[in-house]
Amino acid sequence: MTKALVLSALITASAATASAMQEANRAKPVENPDGTQATTLLVCGDTYVSAVQPDLIPDGGNYVDGIIWDFDARDVCYQMGLSPSEMDHLDDCKPIDGNTRILATSSHHWAIIINYATKKIEFWATKCSNAHSAEVLPGNKIVVACSSPCDQLQLYDRNRPNELLHTVSLPSAHRVVWNEQRQRLYAIGKKKLGIYRLEGADTDTPQLVEEASVTTPKTGTHDLTPVNENTLCVSGRNSYFFDIDTRAFTELTQFNGRTAIKSVNYNIKTNEAWYTDSTEPEGDYNWSTQTVHHTSDPMGTTDDYTFRTRNYNLYKVRVLYWGGEQSGVEAVTTDNDDTAVKYFNLQGMPVEKPSGGIFIRQQNDKANKVLIP
Repeated sequence: MTKALVLSALITASAATASAMQEANRAKPVENPDGTQATTLLVCGDTYVSAVQPDLIPDGGNYVDGIIWDFDARDVCYQMGLSPSEMDHLDDCKPIDGNTRILATSSHHWAIIINYATKKIEFWATKCSNAHSAEVLPGNKIVVACSSPCDQLQLYDRNRPNELLHTVSLPSAHRVVWNEQRQRLYAIGKKKLGIYRLEGADTDTPQLVEEASVTTPKTGTHDLTPVNENTLCVSGRNSYFFDIDTRAFTELTQFNGRTAIKSVNYNIKTNEAWYTDSTEPEGDYNWSTQTVHHTSDPMGTTDDYTFRTRNYNLYKVRVLYWGGEQSGVEAVTTDNDDTAVKYFNLQGMPVEKPSGGIFIRQQNDKANKVLIP
């Protein structure tokens, strides 16, 4: 065996040992006494995405104490044809597919879908300069928001990694949200909130067509999140609820005077929010922070809890589970009912042999989401 092969074997073994030790040191996930989920967050920055449970972290404490899962993008760089040095600046990490996958983006020009259970990537795109957000669309399509200098929304097919299908201009595109009930895409950039319909979702030539746009109260918008079917939260310089029907903005007083809010996740049922803010930067960049904030009243004036990342440059926080939330996904069980069972993907398309994800199972008059390994 050559020295090079010996060295390669040693490096591989060392990495495997380090990974195993890291997993062994992870905190044990918390479950509420009634069997519902404990609050679980996704935080992302540098090359990392981590699932964190705040119940394990004291107020002002270190996020490391609450990590129950993490992912290092450098582990998948060669699959994407990139180098480890191109895998940092993670800037969003959105749970999708019933929280079994994570749709992540990096301003180093890429987007990926991570399988939460295996940590393998199932989709990637590397043509989106300064990618800031992505979203799953009908027809297994993916849209990626690419900020300056790209200044566009890009469409891909989830089953065909890195094959760009369509683009539409949006200066400083930062965030995209699909509204299933309205069948519309909402996207922000600078002082514009664009509204788009998707045409040809089930074809090889899909298109996003802009139907309307709204001017936001402030320029420099960074984040757009769903509140309910009729309301979005727009953040950057200050933060606002946007009423889709009336197109009116309502300011959240908690964030008055903030100039660099990177993410706001609001729960309308509990009136709480988790957010990140780099108005006073922390870490290595003028856009980074090292603090995750919680407020029980976004119309108030103060936080009631924080935790720190300390050792890396944080950008966004997302909610994997709100405390007390049911997972909404059932395991597949066998019963004695001989009635034919049909399966569909989350876009409603029939699937003959479902595997590796969340599907809709229909039997008799009942339909429910199931997780099929």
